[in-house]
Amino acid sequence: MRLEIAQSQIAEIAQTGVKAFPEEACGLLIGRITDRAWHVESVIPAENIAAASERHHRYTIDPKVFLHTQRTAEAAGLEVVGFFHSHPNHPATPSTFDRERAWGSYVYVIVHVTPNGAQETTAWELVGEAMTPVKIDDLT
Repeated sequence: MRLEIAQSQIAEIAQTGVKAFPEEACGLLIGRITDRAWHVESVIPAENIAAASERHHRYTIDPKVFLHTQRTAEAAGLEVVGFFHSHPNHPATPSTFDRERAWGSYVYVIVHVTPNGAQETTAWELVGEAMTPVKIDDLT
């Protein structure tokens, strides 16, 4: 599968990561899942509620925010298709922690952020026990 997402949405994810630096930013991706792609309609930033001492390398989305976002998306005929988060001063590749928390059928976008701004943005899916790269198709 591939990820269909507008460049403006990638920029929004990157900016969310830059604003949160040196902590991890996070959020949800809303859209549609087809047999060939995750299609993103909107990016919903979320507060990182991980323990303050962990936010530089961990993120947690409040389950209430997830449920509210899921219900709102469903009411609009959409769904949560994935999640995004930033890696402050770390490559845009899934950590062991990311893999252990991943759910099948979702796409995971990671942006590498440094003091100089956003660097690289990648997408991943859980296949079996491994995180596998996903091709990003620019919709603009």
